[in-house]
Amino acid sequence: METVSKIRVVLVDSQQLMLECLRDRLNSELTINVVGTAANSDDGVRVVDELLPDVVVVDMELPGRGVFESINDLRTRHRQIKILILTSLQSDILLAHAIQVKANGYVLKTEPLSVVIASIHAVAEGRPVFSDPVRSRLDFDSEQNSYSLKTNQAAADLTARQLEVLRHLARGASVKEVAKLMHLSQKSVDSHKYRIMNKLGIHDRVDLTRYAIREQIIEA
Repeated sequence: METVSKIRVVLVDSQQLMLECLRDRLNSELTINVVGTAANSDDGVRVVDELLPDVVVVDMELPGRGVFESINDLRTRHRQIKILILTSLQSDILLAHAIQVKANGYVLKTEPLSVVIASIHAVAEGRPVFSDPVRSRLDFDSEQNSYSLKTNQAAADLTARQLEVLRHLARGASVKEVAKLMHLSQKSVDSHKYRIMNKLGIHDRVDLTRYAIREQIIEA
């Protein structure tokens, strides 16, 4: 009997129930093996470094440095690993940054499980995958074989690190707390905070939070 080659998957999600349910359901598939899980961005990078899976399925809302910093880290060391973002957030800004860090897919948690399973197979085979509401906001350049956002967003000009700082601040974290979460100095976070507000034309934390919620950069 021919042995089925399973896709080795690591799941990274801050919700333990989501992790356990998705792990158990994916492991019931003949072609998928969840080899590890993590509940924050730092542990996610560590687990991927140790296990070297074929596919990482990662949520957008992660404690720690955040999803884009983590993907950047993994891209520098493990270019062969595929990254599938699985999230409830449909922000154009987050989508633009997902493309910048070369995520292989962006799938919404509102999709049925069958779509998530098919998406894991697609990215493992080197095919990009997007939920329909996401794909409708993208243009595809067949010559460059690349996707880009149809609309321009001011926050898309932020670096991945600045976007993560913005999201932590908008959730109510202090500069000191953000520095600890992201392994940065308070001076560095203050500098990022100034540049973020300058780029976005925002002058206080309240307006920053309102902006993040309105643009679906964080969950309300």
